[in-house]
Amino acid sequence: MVNIIKQTNNTTTYVTDFIADTEDDVQSLPTKANDVAPGSTCLVAETGNVYILNNQEEWKKL
Repeated sequence: MVNIIKQTNNTTTYVTDFIADTEDDVQSLPTKANDVAPGSTCLVAETGNVYILNNQEEWKKL
């Protein structure tokens, strides 16, 4: 399961912070520019890993 914990329009529209329960949940995150912007992040609760969405619409582990 994935939850949105913050969305802001102050700097860039659609930059979003997510929390996912497991690493597998990252695969279900949105990637398209009309849903979420590059620079959005996801924290995985199970592992503590953080992912960021790049300009190629891919979630990359930091």
